[in-house]
Amino acid sequence: MNYLKTYFGEFDQDFVLRLLFTFLMISLILTPDAFASGTSSDPFGDALCRMVKVLRGNIAKAVGIIAVFVMGVMVVQGNMKWPTALLFSAGLILIFKAADIVDWVSGTSGAATCGA
Repeated sequence: MNYLKTYFGEFDQDFVLRLLFTFLMISLILTPDAFASGTSSDPFGDALCRMVKVLRGNIAKAVGIIAVFVMGVMVVQGNMKWPTALLFSAGLILIFKAADIVDWVSGTSGAATCGA
């Protein structure tokens, strides 16, 4: 499993920017009708809500479960350090619970219509 160390150790700023750009382009491809329809009063908000629904959907949850399993195996085998695993877990929690965190901070209950 040493080949995984080489892939995880080579993240540089260019790779992260390319990954972010690819993610944004995919999200724009998934939301073409939000920009084309003239009936929506907030096309960017609708596009962001659709992206949130994709990130919190069933496929994303399945991928997250598989990723947590793989990460746990890597930590047990010593291929990943515990701080990296904890940051990864915190990122997953923020992705899937962001709407609930915003509701809790703002003092509203169930006001986020975009998340679920």
